Amino acid sequence: MSAPLRVLHLRNSDRLSGPERLLLDQAALAGEGVTPLLASFGEADAAHPVLDAGRAAGLETHLIEQKGSYDRRLRRRVGELVEQTNPDVVVSHDYKANFLSIRAVRDRWRASIVHGYTGEGPKVGFFEAVDRKLLRRMDAVVVVSDALRDQLRAAGVAAERLHVIANGIRADRVHAAAASARAEVRAELGLADDDLALLALGRLSPEKGQDVLLEAFGKLADADHVHL
Repeated sequence: MSAPLRVLHLRNSDRLSGPERLLLDQAALAGEGVTPLLASFGEADAAHPVLDAGRAAGLETHLIEQKGSYDRRLRRRVGELVEQTNPDVVVSHDYKANFLSIRAVRDRWRASIVHGYTGEGPKVGFFEAVDRKLLRRMDAVVVVSDALRDQLRAAGVAAERLHVIANGIRADRVHAAAASARAEVRAELGLADDDLALLALGRLSPEKGQDVLLEAFGKLADADHVHL
């Protein structure tokens, strides 16, 4: 039997939000043929919920220590971590991780998972523009939608390196929660048995399209029995 594929995930985040939960779910469902490892950046004495959640899920985790976001030693430290953990694949999940993967990782297969761009202000827009150039040098780029694939293709990422894998959910977790709490929540909201309840999850940011949802909801003919 061949040895498990060692996959080192790099994510620059100090909060446990959608992309981080997706990353942890992917690692948990990887199967016996893959050994996932999780690394992220931060100061030694600071809280790090992403790594905490990774450890709680049974993952091998690594803190890449930094003094400020632009610590010049990060390139060397990422390289040292790769030598220490000896992964077959390094998967980066954001523009900082992409930059350091391109600069520090050699003789390994490099991939990036692109969760989307927000363009929130000139600074973020600049980093995202640089990121799209960095992605041209990745061995593989996974995107979560056809639209994002087309955007990166237009930015010069080779078509054969782009792979669309839609975001998934842990259906078992949703079913378990629904079975135990559905009736209680509907009663709390005052919903009748024949009412249709729609749930939208997402922050109030333009790329989430909450305005489109509200416009569409306003056009429903039977809005008295549909709740958002």
